[in-house]
Amino acid sequence: MSPAPDLASHIREQRRRRQIEEASDDETEFVPPAAGEADSIPPLPAPPLNIEGAWAAVGFAVVLIVVGLPVWWRTTTVYRAPLPYSAVEELSGLRRLHFVPITVMAERPADGKVFAAALQKELKKPSQAQYRVRSRGLQKPQGDAVRQASTLQGLVAAVQQNTVMHSGTLTLLLLSSDALLQHKQLHVTTKNMLVVAPNADVSLVASVVRAMSLEANSEHQQSLAVEDSAQRFPGPPPHKVVSEPRYSLTLTLMLPEPHAYRAQWQPSAAIQAYLTPLLEQLKKIQLDVSVRSQQLYMTPLSGIKPQWQQQLQVHALPHHQLPLSINGIEAKLGSYVSTDPALHFIIYVPPREHSPLQILTPEGSPLESNSFVVPRWGGVIIHNAPAHNVSTQPGPPISFPLDTHFVMTTVLSQLHELLPLPQLKSSAEVSVETMQTPELTQWQLDALARARVTQYYQTTGTTLKYDRIMLVRYCRYFLSNKELTLLQFYRYAIYVPLFLPVSIPVLLSFKMLISLAKFYLWPRKSDLKQD
Repeated sequence: MSPAPDLASHIREQRRRRQIEEASDDETEFVPPAAGEADSIPPLPAPPLNIEGAWAAVGFAVVLIVVGLPVWWRTTTVYRAPLPYSAVEELSGLRRLHFVPITVMAERPADGKVFAAALQKELKKPSQAQYRVRSRGLQKPQGDAVRQASTLQGLVAAVQQNTVMHSGTLTLLLLSSDALLQHKQLHVTTKNMLVVAPNADVSLVASVVRAMSLEANSEHQQSLAVEDSAQRFPGPPPHKVVSEPRYSLTLTLMLPEPHAYRAQWQPSAAIQAYLTPLLEQLKKIQLDVSVRSQQLYMTPLSGIKPQWQQQLQVHALPHHQLPLSINGIEAKLGSYVSTDPALHFIIYVPPREHSPLQILTPEGSPLESNSFVVPRWGGVIIHNAPAHNVSTQPGPPISFPLDTHFVMTTVLSQLHELLPLPQLKSSAEVSVETMQTPELTQWQLDALARARVTQYYQTTGTTLKYDRIMLVRYCRYFLSNKELTLLQFYRYAIYVPLFLPVSIPVLLSFKMLISLAKFYLWPRKSDLKQD
């Protein structure tokens, strides 16, 4: 391969100049070649490598140095996310309160203003919520409903039909007479409305409002926060489940003697009738609960020693043995793999030798529900076979239907006890309207949402505070000279074996580039001597 004509002319011109310079250095007269001799200069030899290979080597080097090394350095650098220290300090120092608007509707507006002012003053006492009480008169449809109502239920239905009540708010209807209330001071409806007598005690109304808004059993609450934040972030009671976005609820029918009893039960129909309405309601506050059912055979409750009570004609299960009864069966309940927190509700049919089985209270009397709740775990329901079907003699299996209403209402009651729900009971001064369906009341649903937000907020503040402490300790250890040197060593020790197979051909290509540059830019002396 011969060089291009312009390149050859350039090389011959450079050689001629060098000969002139060398002749002037030797103080000898330079005789330029004749016109014919200049054309007889031999052509340059072919370059040691081709141009395509040189450009390929240049491309490899550029990609490795300009792209590869920066990307490698960036991707292997330890990322340190900045934490908002000032915001964490502010979060732990502030007191967060739920805002609860209260509207007082009165037949006589003047009485409503006086009652609203007194209630606002009473609700300013230390609490977990911030209440804003305002009053107004009744609108014409509401006033007509109050005057025409003959029963308390009719009054409540008519007023609620003509009143817009939003979630998270409370409405108080202040009457001018307590005749419909049957001389009670307060009536709590299933919606966010309370019917108040004209002579009602303001402190009693304030206590009921607090119970409806937040956790009713506030005296049993314990804090999960640290240091002085216990008063700012009250946590859930120890028996309540921890707030999570999802739960897995399992109904388990336990038959320790399937050869003796056969329980007839349709769990899908029971779940659809009793649990589905409640679970659909819980989805409104971002709480998703999945339900499944299973049956376990040959698995009795362990750790219990029922004793025959001649007076009660039952096998008594003492109250102090209840916590030990689930230790042996807990490992057998987890056949379903799920990452969601689990809630277990067990329907236990006792064996023949322990039938009928009855749970006793600490005072020694029979427990009406014949069930118990395991804190943050679930509950156990004892379901005895009918008395006429109980036999200690061996024989064919006895079939009997489970009492679905008893079982599912007990499951609902236990689920309510596990969730942070406020519970109100009727008394001599307060009447509480109950739901006729498995659903929660509107004020219970609002209170559950507040409790979940409070726990999320408290958990976040506690976690950030601990994270800051651990981060400071981590940085002191991680950024020490010894550990930093070790980290750099790991960086090179891990990635050098990966880069070597790619780097060696690229480095060798530099030799070809150097040889090519020497050939074109610095001609060899042997070529000049030949000239």
